[in-house]
Amino acid sequence: TTSDTNDTWVLSFGEVSGPLPSTSEVVQLPAMELVDGQPTTTVMASAQDLNLWLWGRCPDRAVTCDGDSSIPGRLRELIASVTQ
Repeated sequence: TTSDTNDTWVLSFGEVSGPLPSTSEVVQLPAMELVDGQPTTTVMASAQDLNLWLWGRCPDRAVTCDGDSSIPGRLRELIASVTQ
């Protein structure tokens, strides 16, 4: 949730699996998707700070977390894994 624009995204964590095109080896990877519903954990900052934080360019103290304190770490870890 952004504190200055009041934008909110509700995400669900899970896994996806499928064969690699080059080897047909089946792999499972962490994933997330946008869903409808109420969040169980909220990560909040200004739009700018949230964007910087998601990309690892802002310290953890730039965001606040209400709920499960492991969720922000999972979110950043997943984003880092698909943007490297």
